[in-house]
Amino acid sequence: MQNPSYKRLLGLGGGLSSRNWLENDKEMSSSSEVKNRNIKQISVTQRFFWQNPQNDKICKFVAFTLAEVLVTIGIIGIVASMTISSLITTYQKKQTIAQLKKAYTVLAQAIERSKVDNEDLKFWNFDMTSSDFFEFYLKPYMATINNVERESNIDYLEYTRPNGRPSSNIVAFWDPRTKIITLTDGTTFFLTSYSSVQNTTFKTINIDINGYKKPNRVGKDYFSFVLHKEYGLIPYGMNGSNNIDTSYTIYDRAKMISDSTYGCNKQNGAGAGMYCAALILHDNWEIRDDYPW
Repeated sequence: MQNPSYKRLLGLGGGLSSRNWLENDKEMSSSSEVKNRNIKQISVTQRFFWQNPQNDKICKFVAFTLAEVLVTIGIIGIVASMTISSLITTYQKKQTIAQLKKAYTVLAQAIERSKVDNEDLKFWNFDMTSSDFFEFYLKPYMATINNVERESNIDYLEYTRPNGRPSSNIVAFWDPRTKIITLTDGTTFFLTSYSSVQNTTFKTINIDINGYKKPNRVGKDYFSFVLHKEYGLIPYGMNGSNNIDTSYTIYDRAKMISDSTYGCNKQNGAGAGMYCAALILHDNWEIRDDYPW
């Protein structure tokens, strides 16, 4: 015979309350059964009633409906998508820093090794063409897989400024004397001499940390440096560079960001993003929240 404790509440009838039903149940059960029985589950549609054997109290638990479950899953999905997007951005920034630091280190070490054989930078011949300069001072100290001089008919590779605007004045591509150097890991250097200024004291070195792969955007995978005979290897903007051949005003962080021409921002300056490498180095190799990512 079925134990009366398993009767469904909906089938009791007679207007008995759950408390009255439990009292009747106790009368029908022997004292030994009541003492030793486990918590019994009595289901009524989606509700569950549990009888506590210690105090005979009824505890009610309500389950989730399908609609509630779907809404919860939807909320979790939205939060997850936002979190994943943030994680991806954080990863990309860290990857950019790691690649830029590696490229900078390779170049800095090559310069230091060359100085051992060719004396200090102030004795280097910056009058050389970019190609001759690289061949003599840097190539022996770098592991490269390709180094060519830019030709006038080279296919134009479009780079964009931090705001996404295509740029037609990337020095590495409009100066036909640019020396293009590719390392074994794909990093590409563009060694350039400005044709519009006296270039007896410096060479510009632009770095694409992932070669010609996208995004090809200044401040994301394209960064600008200067090799100066007095100040060494420095990023554009670290010591000023509007007239880099004659003027070295020390810029503060605010200037690196706000400069209307070269600042690391999303404005429409002709050279916007040129100071992004300086900003990263100034911030101790970090890409902070105000960086125009």
